[in-house]
Amino acid sequence: MSGSRFVPGTDAALVSALAWVMITENMVDQPFLDKYCVGYDEKTLPAGAPANGHYKAYILGQGSDATAKTPEWASTITGIPVERIVKLAREIGSAKPAYISQGWGPQRHANGEIATRAISMLSILTGNVGIHGGNSGAREGFL
Repeated sequence: MSGSRFVPGTDAALVSALAWVMITENMVDQPFLDKYCVGYDEKTLPAGAPANGHYKAYILGQGSDATAKTPEWASTITGIPVERIVKLAREIGSAKPAYISQGWGPQRHANGEIATRAISMLSILTGNVGIHGGNSGAREGFL
């Protein structure tokens, strides 16, 4: 996203929209999610978890906030044009391996832990955790 300017502190909204594109365009690594993730979708929720209490429901707007995290939704928050969000999501979703990392800045904002978790989800959604050339989404890049 070279040259893009966006509203500081809105990283989580951007990443949520990237996830929305990857999920709705079937760009997620479903076998990886099924094998290694708890709470990604309905079938991976632990017993007793609330219906639609999973990550996918949250992103698609089926969770308690009933807000789909679409590129249009994120654009109004981040200031990034919809087409740039979609393009970036497709680039990340189609790259394997993809080294996804965050700097030290996101967690230094109010509620920054939300952004750091969101960024890590990009590596998880794309199955880039634990592979050569991939990363967990953490700053250091070590598993």
